[in-house]
Amino acid sequence: MSTDDGAKKVTYRLYKGVVYVARPVDTKYQSLSVSVPVEIDGRAVDATDAPILLANRIGGYLSSSATDDSGPGGPGGPGGPGAPGGMVSNADWGLASGYVVVKPGARGRDLVAPDGTYYGVAPAAIVDLKAAVRYRVPGNTDRIVSSGTSAGGALSALLGVSGDSPSYEPYLRELGAADASDAIFAGSGWCPIADLEHADMAYEWMFGGSALSSGEVVDQTVSKRLSAAFADYQASLRPQGKRGFGPSPRAPTTTTSCGPTSSLPPPATSRRCRTPSAAPTSTRTRGSPGPA
Repeated sequence: MSTDDGAKKVTYRLYKGVVYVARPVDTKYQSLSVSVPVEIDGRAVDATDAPILLANRIGGYLSSSATDDSGPGGPGGPGGPGAPGGMVSNADWGLASGYVVVKPGARGRDLVAPDGTYYGVAPAAIVDLKAAVRYRVPGNTDRIVSSGTSAGGALSALLGVSGDSPSYEPYLRELGAADASDAIFAGSGWCPIADLEHADMAYEWMFGGSALSSGEVVDQTVSKRLSAAFADYQASLRPQGKRGFGPSPRAPTTTTSCGPTSSLPPPATSRRCRTPSAAPTSTRTRGSPGPA
């Protein structure tokens, strides 16, 4: 597989179509795949305590299935077209770096039951991802990093800030999710669709001067007005740096042409009731049937 350090040969175990709740609404979407590295470039790998990359493939808040996963990159992995623009797939990179790679499916806004009921609308997607986090998989469950793009990036950010929130507990109990923590170690949100109220401003601030496919640029008068409005909005938040990062609490707030900077809050103290295992299992740690 392709990485920034060149091609690497990875031998791994693939578990796919693993249903992660005891009472699923739709197993096609409420299941996950797990790739566990065994050997990298001929060197044996012990993934017992490896970090876990939770790589969702959600876009547009549409449904995403892992039942047909064919490898670390799925569509774009072996036999697929690869990551867009020659970029390295996060799943490929993670597996080649010794991570356990989990790709969760989740319900989305496009799912409609025969009676016309939409059964994938909010909060279905985030509830499903939380249930996937709770499921016992190989690797270090205190070092789960969620990655996603666009809507998937927004859901990764939400996973990062809502770990063990009681607001989701009724939904998780209804699905029969494991009685475990859904706090993650970190979230990686690529162009997350999150702050919709300021999305137009943010886009022009970051990309307003970029050329379109035609080679032209958008109306710069409007673009610069939106860009300036976003800079003012950022300044009004009075962001404060920590541990030497960004402006100090006493320093004036500034913006740069490189884009806004942010940091995730410290991860919540883990209260997981599970332990790493060699393969996915559906035995609860408390002894009753269901994922753990």
